[in-house]
Amino acid sequence: MDITNIKNDDITLKIVVNDATDITKIHHYVYYVYDNKTNEKIGELMIYKSDNPNEFLYCGNVGIELYENYRYKGYASKIFELAKEVLVALGFNEVILTCEVGNKASFRSMQKVGARFLCTKDVPKDNFAYADNFKQVNVFKYVLAKKKEAENERLTVVTDHEIDLTVPKGSEGHNNVFDIYLHNTDELIGIIWYDNGSDKEFTKYYGNVGYEIKEKYNGNYYALKALKLLKNIMLNDDIKTMIFNILPENIASRKTVEKLGARILCYRPVPKKHKLYNIEGDLLVIYKFEIGDDENERNKTQHHL
Repeated sequence: MDITNIKNDDITLKIVVNDATDITKIHHYVYYVYDNKTNEKIGELMIYKSDNPNEFLYCGNVGIELYENYRYKGYASKIFELAKEVLVALGFNEVILTCEVGNKASFRSMQKVGARFLCTKDVPKDNFAYADNFKQVNVFKYVLAKKKEAENERLTVVTDHEIDLTVPKGSEGHNNVFDIYLHNTDELIGIIWYDNGSDKEFTKYYGNVGYEIKEKYNGNYYALKALKLLKNIMLNDDIKTMIFNILPENIASRKTVEKLGARILCYRPVPKKHKLYNIEGDLLVIYKFEIGDDENERNKTQHHL
């Protein structure tokens, strides 16, 4: 496979650095990322490879930097999807991904692409990744080639017998994120997550519930069904309110939460200095849904964790 210039329908990766040093034994790849529709350079992809698997425990094997005007538009997940082809060609079976503790947006992005949270680590001061704003990191693993059947094992937390909300077996750090599978199959159709709301600033602009359904499964009301299952899980954690922050033009998501029973709480402008400001538009529609406290609903959730 030619890894110097690869593309899909949305983006193109063009290699600009392919450097291996005898001193560090680290191979360093850098790609410029281009939007295929506009031919504009939108960011950079960095890949690091070493014989020492712990070399990148703090900074990760993969880094994605999007230029300011292209952030929060879904490019990161598209870049990672294409990067996986490069990683496989380079012989990776799995990669380490990291983000700074407190960066919930990056945390959710990693979960969105299917990475599994492993742990939180303090970055040693003598490590090359250490910086004043990079002292503690969340560490994720993304498996490119499943080496053992056991890695596919998962636990169903709740089901409606059409879809299952699951977590990986033995996963103690799932952080309230659940994979959505078609019932009793290995067909992954999306993810859904909730937050306890303790970070008020995060909830103010991101809400406390989010989901992503793969495009080919749209139109089957799977998001609505997953939200109904999530209600029971949240009730068991004594969280009785769902907050959804949605772009005004995202009609599909607005209809989904309205069918759930959510009602518009307010329209919230996004401050120019906020990192969400660079999305298409500067306004969010805030929806609120009171789950209630039905004991029968609580009892529907079976915890296996």
